[in-house]
Amino acid sequence: MEKVAGNVYVGTNICNHSFVKTSEGLVAIDTPTIPEASVAWQKEIAKHGKVRYLIDTEGHYDHFAGNYFFDATIVGHEAARREIEASTMEELKGMIANMAPGSAPLPDGFYLRPPAITFSRELTLYVGDRTFRLINTPGHTAGQATVYVPEEKVAFTGDNVVNKSMPFFHQALPLEWLESLKVLDGLDIEVVVPGHGSVGDASCIREMRSTVQTWVDAVREAIKKGMSQEETMDKVSLLHLYPDPNADPQRRAAIQRMGIGRLYQMLKGPLDRP
Repeated sequence: MEKVAGNVYVGTNICNHSFVKTSEGLVAIDTPTIPEASVAWQKEIAKHGKVRYLIDTEGHYDHFAGNYFFDATIVGHEAARREIEASTMEELKGMIANMAPGSAPLPDGFYLRPPAITFSRELTLYVGDRTFRLINTPGHTAGQATVYVPEEKVAFTGDNVVNKSMPFFHQALPLEWLESLKVLDGLDIEVVVPGHGSVGDASCIREMRSTVQTWVDAVREAIKKGMSQEETMDKVSLLHLYPDPNADPQRRAAIQRMGIGRLYQMLKGPLDRP
């Protein structure tokens, strides 16, 4: 666990998960995927107080799977709730088996717990002496929620920002993603907690915008050349920008192929959009 601002703490287990201390308890953002990690995180943050709210930044397993272990009101975007409701235990078990072989089985009674409070565009939580602005910032998914705490000048971005690692585009709204990052760049932010990767400063937002633009430009260029979706998926590669000698090369290639296919589908029509 790392203290990244006055009252802000971040842990990492596949994705980043965080909490903010207020004068009236804690607000947590995202949870670990692996059950043992969720239990350990819950015990660790309990030393600092009671968790009053838990905010999901998106509806992907690596951000919400540990919700079950927290006795708190869960908040998230309405699209994230729908995605969590459509998720399955079989998929989660497969993910855990792949990422943490030998992990303990899920406890009896475990279920995929969605947000109880949802919002469409913005929602503000006032908890003690801290303000939590939840902003729908579509990009990595349609239901992305950025959590901005102005008193700490901290933004929790979910996977709209992944610091120094390859972005996932399999459900992306690429042009909206660029606009969302522009909105975030206009906030008074000193600390960025990305969905994955190390905590950084506001420059992470601008770097991510450049990254998304690079992928968009590469696929747009293929479309302009008349390449089909299949050709683009076969021939366009940006893996060299994200060297990772420890990663599974086949998995990386599959993730890239899936992402480029998604970008092709989303960009094929609106080429004249900025």
